[in-house]
Amino acid sequence: ETAQFSPGSVSLGAGASQNVQLTAGPLDFAVTQYYLIGVLAESQSNPAVAAQDTRSLEIEAYEAVSVAWRPPSQVVSGALEAAFTLDVTNLGNIPTNYGIEVTGSTGAVVNVAVPAVVIPPQGTVSLLVNVTVSGDGGYTLTGTAMAGSIQDSAVASLTVGEVTYLQHLPTIIKD
Repeated sequence: ETAQFSPGSVSLGAGASQNVQLTAGPLDFAVTQYYLIGVLAESQSNPAVAAQDTRSLEIEAYEAVSVAWRPPSQVVSGALEAAFTLDVTNLGNIPTNYGIEVTGSTGAVVNVAVPAVVIPPQGTVSLLVNVTVSGDGGYTLTGTAMAGSIQDSAVASLTVGEVTYLQHLPTIIKD
């Protein structure tokens, strides 16, 4: 489904040959290893005229990561604590050990249970992040996952304020 030949078909005279290019990608599902690829070329008018060949294909290892907050923003009233989830997704094709760093703006203390996680290829880990703030106001949280030279960060916002109640008065209708 991810590969195609260019050109898709050729017309050849007796004894002639032509190179055909195979292009494939993205191969997000492929883990790092060697794969054997087989190709069969067959005449559309004479099935007895056919040839096949195989080649070894190496999928090289790569690391990539994506970070996202759930929810990306929260508003809380009457409390100085909130909980967020930090989703870390391994977009690479090898298991990767990611260091996790979560920071908060001034007045916000953040606590994430684990400072590092190993995530399989194309896997996601959801980390609980508890936040305690010093008072009403707006706060930002930055979550970062890193492995070697790759990293990704995401920012979430927390707004803390007092509960405001609106009093509903009865409506009097006069004739």
